[in-house]
Amino acid sequence: MPLRPEQVFVLLAAFFGILFLLLTPPFQSPDENRHFYRAYHISQGSIFATKMDGRVGGFLPKKVKESLTPFVDMQARIEVKTSRDTIFSAISMKSDGNLEFVDFPSMAVYTPISYIPQAFGIRLARVFSNSAIIALYAGRLMTLICWIIALFYAIRITPIFKWLFVALALLPMSVFIHSSLNADMITNAVVFLFVAFMLKQAFSEEKQSKRNFLTTALLVFLLASAKFIYAPLLLLFLLIPLKNFTDKKQFFFRIGMLFSLALLTVICWPIIQGVGYVSSDDYNPAYLHSVNLYTCADVGDQ
Repeated sequence: MPLRPEQVFVLLAAFFGILFLLLTPPFQSPDENRHFYRAYHISQGSIFATKMDGRVGGFLPKKVKESLTPFVDMQARIEVKTSRDTIFSAISMKSDGNLEFVDFPSMAVYTPISYIPQAFGIRLARVFSNSAIIALYAGRLMTLICWIIALFYAIRITPIFKWLFVALALLPMSVFIHSSLNADMITNAVVFLFVAFMLKQAFSEEKQSKRNFLTTALLVFLLASAKFIYAPLLLLFLLIPLKNFTDKKQFFFRIGMLFSLALLTVICWPIIQGVGYVSSDDYNPAYLHSVNLYTCADVGDQ
C-alpha cells in the first residue's frame, strides 16, 4: 500500500530534521542565539522583554550566555569549526544562579506565541538538566516536532496540492530552519494550516458551521500575532463559495469579524509589550555590535 503524502512528509521531515538538529552546531541558523535567549527568557515565565540603559532584553542565568559564547564566534564563518570536545565542555557548564542582562532587541517585538514550542522544550530540559546547551537542543527538538505535526495536518486536510505542500515543506532551508529555534516556525506552520483549511472549505459542499468559523478565527489570530505581514492571507476566505453561507449577511459579518480580529491583534501587541522597536541610533553603543540591528534604515519609521 503506497504511503500517503502526509506520511511521506513525516518520514522525510523527521529523518532530515533530526540530522540538521544534531549536526548543526549551536547558534548556526539565522539569529539562533537571540531566538534562544528570548525563548529561555519566556521559559522562566517572563512574557515581556525589558528596556534598560538603552538596551532591550532580559535577565538570564550568567552561565547560559557564557557556555554558548564559543559558538557565537562561528556565525557566518564557514572556515571556523567546532568539535565534540567543545560541545561536551559546554554541556558540563552548569548554572550557578547568578543573573545577567542579555540583549535580544529584534526578538522582543515577537509575541510569546512564536516561542511557545521552544520555551516548552527549554523548560522541560531545565527540569532534568542545568545545562544551557541541553536546553537548546531540547528547544530545537520541540520546535521540529510541533512543525511536523502542524504540517502533517495541513497536508492531510488540503483537498488539492498535497504533493506541492510536501515539496515546499521539505525544501532544505525549510527543514533546516524548522529544526532550529527560529520563531518563524509558528508563522510558517500557521500559514500552511490556514491555506489548507481555506482550500478545504473552498472545495466543500457543507454549510459554514460555527466550528469552522472559530477555527478560522484562531488561525487568523495566530497568524496576525506571529507575523502581521501575513495578515493579508485572510483574503483567502473569499475562496469559500457564497452558497456555503446561510446568506450574504453571514458572509460579510464573518469576514468583517476576521479582519477586525487581525487588525486588533496587530495594533494591540505593540501597545501591550511596551518596548517597541529600538533603532540602532537609540541603542546603547557599547552593546550595538552584538544585537544585529539594522543600521541602514529606521525600521520603526518604515
